[in-house]
Amino acid sequence: MYIKRDKYLERIAKRGENGMGKVITGILRAGKSFLLLTIYRQYLLSQGVSADHIIAIALDDIKFKELRDSEKLCHYIANLVSDKEGMFYGFLLEKNVLDL
Repeated sequence: MYIKRDKYLERIAKRGENGMGKVITGILRAGKSFLLLTIYRQYLLSQGVSADHIIAIALDDIKFKELRDSEKLCHYIANLVSDKEGMFYGFLLEKNVLDL
């Protein structure tokens, strides 16, 4: 069970396809990642967005360590979207500076 956060979901969804990137900020452990990776992702899937059009990269995850380099990140994303059409949704979760 979790808190739905309908207000935040509505605000994100309303502005979701205006062509501009979004930045979700807040204190540590406030639920930003959960809002995006669980709640908003489920919303997108329910709206017919294909799972392969939702890209999530957690830069603090060791498997994405190389993508902390901006050029490598750009190439990685370009390879994911190169042969596909339509809108893509990308979630980049930042590296916590306290972990450095």
